[in-house]
Amino acid sequence: FIEYQQLVQRSIDLFIRKTKGCSEEEIIKALHTSDNEACSDVVDQLLGMTSYEKFSELMRTRRAKAMASALGDMSSALGRK
Repeated sequence: FIEYQQLVQRSIDLFIRKTKGCSEEEIIKALHTSDNEACSDVVDQLLGMTSYEKFSELMRTRRAKAMASALGDMSSALGRK
């Protein structure tokens, strides 16, 4: 969990440096006003940093999506829908 927090924080810091002065508050505002799925994922990642429970929930959701996608791919490969 701590490694995850550090990874997300490094990513945020790198983004802020690349955007030359964009603050964390501006990022949060932009994420909240966007309906882009990628932005939603970023918000989920940030929420995952706030507590172990939220992190755990995020990981379970991602695993379930990955499994559903893999099962869908297998069904398609077998010619089933």
